[in-house]
Amino acid sequence: MKRCKRSRESAIVTAAVLEGILDMAVAGAPREVCGLLLGGADGHVEGWLPLDNTAGRIDAYRIDPRDYRRAERGLEGSGYHIVGVFHSHPAGTGRPSAEDHRMARALEGDFGSWLYLICGLKEEWDPRARLWRLSRGALRELSMVIAPDAGGNLPSPAS
Repeated sequence: MKRCKRSRESAIVTAAVLEGILDMAVAGAPREVCGLLLGGADGHVEGWLPLDNTAGRIDAYRIDPRDYRRAERGLEGSGYHIVGVFHSHPAGTGRPSAEDHRMARALEGDFGSWLYLICGLKEEWDPRARLWRLSRGALRELSMVIAPDAGGNLPSPAS
């Protein structure tokens, strides 16, 4: 497994997004939950879209390509786009697994600048989320800056 390296790069995530994803991860345990991170042109994470985990096991996640395409179509013209993906590790930490590294490298050509938010629930009383970006074949941890909520709602890709 490739080592995860720290970077000085940071990314902004709103408090409501982080809280919502962590709540979903706790509620979905012991199965991994997943979805998409949404943002504007600045790349800040301002919304999230939970999606069904179509993996055939509880310790993995898979996003159905049809759900992804529906989300993209739902965001057209909204000023928002998909900036990354999130998933949980119900029995682990927020560090990427060997499978997370493999999947990220496989998608690097199409989604190389994506953010990867991973919720670790190893300590049930203290769930943690960590943020990563693929860079030169390795997932590198970013500093996550928690911003107050902007007050507006993202358009719902499901509508």
